Amino acid sequence: MNEALLPGEKVLATRPANLTFSFDETKQPELAAHSKARSIGGKVHVTTYRIYFASNRLNSTRGSLSIFHPSVVFDEPVIVGFAGQWVVKTATTTCRFAVRDPKELSQLLRQTREKPLDAAAVKEHAKANLDKVGSGIAPFWKDAAKAIQSKDAGSLQVVALMTARDFVTE
Repeated sequence: MNEALLPGEKVLATRPANLTFSFDETKQPELAAHSKARSIGGKVHVTTYRIYFASNRLNSTRGSLSIFHPSVVFDEPVIVGFAGQWVVKTATTTCRFAVRDPKELSQLLRQTREKPLDAAAVKEHAKANLDKVGSGIAPFWKDAAKAIQSKDAGSLQVVALMTARDFVTE
């Protein structure tokens, strides 16, 4: 994880997790092809700047994505029986993490978001280090719409592109 950190960023918590994601098809109809339900195993890290998910090497879908704290519009831990999910929404994406201790992660995120963050500096770090934000998104950054329509980007790359754009362009 240390090689994926942006300047000044620190890891606060790490958990094994499975990620499923979806897009609001009424707002983003071009993303419908990437919304097929699939679970991706990996680890979720809560840092001082973002929620960072990196898939396991054994997955057929490989990569990473970042959800920067300012772009989170909603988060909620969901506990059903012994299973826990942590739902995190941005303007374009809903990510569900099947994870141990979702209440703790949600609380940690909320506490971290209360602290002042130099969002402009973090945005500059993110633009300068796109592959640390989401693996493989740099070639698609300038024309994300073309990459999505031509299906050149993989599903995890599309999520990484959308969550990064939510943050950088807000």
